[in-house]
Amino acid sequence: MRVKGLVVYRASPSEKAELVKLVRTYRPEITTLSIGDGANDVNMIQQAHVGVGIIGKEGTQASSYADFAIGSFKDLRRLMFWHGTNFGFSLTDMTNLMMSKAMITGTAGIFYNIHTGFSGGYFVQDFLFLLYNFTSYGFYCIFEVNISKRYFQD
Repeated sequence: MRVKGLVVYRASPSEKAELVKLVRTYRPEITTLSIGDGANDVNMIQQAHVGVGIIGKEGTQASSYADFAIGSFKDLRRLMFWHGTNFGFSLTDMTNLMMSKAMITGTAGIFYNIHTGFSGGYFVQDFLFLLYNFTSYGFYCIFEVNISKRYFQD
């Protein structure tokens, strides 16, 4: 239970699933990842927090039941490090942007209502806020990349 990682091979499908269940039971703070490429790995993939199925020579059963499906083992590095890291950076940046926008528009709304004698009106139409959210945040999530993809390609 003190190891950082665990690789299991030459085990039956039920043993693999039981091992993942054992780790989840005794160490609930750990996030488990199961990677498999055949029908014998489906139980293990379903027991883990995150399951990755590899489409390969043994068929597509593992990828059908997995959270993520990749074409080969070489794509695993890019999935874990490039996509995962960029998602983490984008999530924190988006949270900061949304909080900043809320503070700025809230403060501007207070000053607007002070100026108009607390009439209850709003200084910007709702669809403009919606348009701002979809365009700026959407484009930011799509085009902002913190780590170059070339480091994770073969």
